[in-house]
Amino acid sequence: MHKPTLISPDGSKRTVEPLNGLDFTLRELQKLVDGYIEVVRTSEDSILVVNEEGLLRDLKLNMTASALAGKYIVGPAVYMPSDMLK
Repeated sequence: MHKPTLISPDGSKRTVEPLNGLDFTLRELQKLVDGYIEVVRTSEDSILVVNEEGLLRDLKLNMTASALAGKYIVGPAVYMPSDMLK
């Protein structure tokens, strides 16, 4: 299992952790992606959490997240185990 990682559009990555150490709250994820969230499944046990309004807000293309998702992703994305979203 991988650690939750914030992937920026510029390709930089940093590990992020939920405040309670187990799973993220909605507010924590909204803060990380700067807005309402959308969940994109990347595998059976992994997801990307992205900004739901990213295209409307004209956020920059996130090539790393797009490669993980197999579709166009813009803005910051949190790549994480699916069981960390409750």
